[in-house]
Amino acid sequence: MDAINIDIDKTLLTLAHETIKTQLRIPLTRVAGMFVHEISEESGIDHVYQFTKQYIALVPPCINTLGTLVERYRLQIIVEPCLSFASKYFTSTQEQVLEDPASDSLKIFLSLLEIAYIFHRLAEELDDRIQNFIGVPLSSLDRVNANLIAHEIIGDRFANKLDKAILSVFQQSLVTKAIVEAQLDKSDVNRQQKEKRSLSGEEIICIASENQLSMRF
Repeated sequence: MDAINIDIDKTLLTLAHETIKTQLRIPLTRVAGMFVHEISEESGIDHVYQFTKQYIALVPPCINTLGTLVERYRLQIIVEPCLSFASKYFTSTQEQVLEDPASDSLKIFLSLLEIAYIFHRLAEELDDRIQNFIGVPLSSLDRVNANLIAHEIIGDRFANKLDKAILSVFQQSLVTKAIVEAQLDKSDVNRQQKEKRSLSGEEIICIASENQLSMRF
């Protein structure tokens, strides 16, 4: 996964973002209507687009954080298949799109967004399964709304296919085995649950709401 650390930031800098924003106006407007409040339509579109760029750029540091947590809690048995799946998708996309001179900015941007969506959905699913078992998630990042935003921009049909592939990575028996073998301190876990913190002890934050994006009710 080291290639992601190098290529995502570098590739984002080369794209024609105003052109991409214009081409994605319909889904960006739809997402802005769902998540942005009390600003103009144009400002909402720009706000959502800037968030998607940040969502993509978050992948490398989040991979590093996940690697640290995996080592600390000895959860390699459930995390390594996730990273392997994401890495294979990235390698395939790199060969087919990111390194193709014929690829335009929109195609490259959507490919990066799909890579980011796969990683963040894997992390969300991992957190959900661990939280369902012990009461707290592994990661301190709540990705639910962020992933909904990316899902809308990618498009329901293709994002649903990605979701199906992502869910196929997980085997509940391996999740259970890894957590049991990790021998987590129950008192620490209980305290973190009461304080609404992740397994690492960090406060849980919603990526979307931290960027002033919250679902309308």
